[in-house]
Amino acid sequence: MRAFVAVSVMPPATPVRDACPVQAFSFTDSGVLIDDSRCIECGDCLFVCPAGAITGIVPRKRFLRGDALVGPFAERAPGVNELLLWHAQYRVRFISIEVEHHPDWLLALARLNLTLRRRGEGAWAFKLIPHNEVNLARRALMHVPREDVRACRVMPGLRELRRAFSRV
Repeated sequence: MRAFVAVSVMPPATPVRDACPVQAFSFTDSGVLIDDSRCIECGDCLFVCPAGAITGIVPRKRFLRGDALVGPFAERAPGVNELLLWHAQYRVRFISIEVEHHPDWLLALARLNLTLRRRGEGAWAFKLIPHNEVNLARRALMHVPREDVRACRVMPGLRELRRAFSRV
């Protein structure tokens, strides 16, 4: 079990518990614990923790080309808070994805665009970015990076969201 920085447990910890897809969090009188055997390190908790108290987990690395998120995409789509941070920190406005292979991402994008619309921000759109003729599976196997794509992470947390969007 991994312990987190002591925070007032309820109700601030409720969003963390609700965000965890594998219910790895437990709450005791002494604080919040995470079951390492259940945690899949998806990072969803990082984007909703009100105290920024979660350590030992980093946000997922995603791939960026200019102002567009590009593949490879994780099977699980990120939450709205993470996508809002991509919008604010990297000025992402597009996504290049085959939604028929990643339906969860389509739903996440719809939720993001509804949130952006409420905030008066421009919505994300789809942008087809053709891949070079090099076989992407072979490139990944050989760990050869695409020259025009950078691997990045956002700085997670509600504080970052408040900094980026004063009305969060």
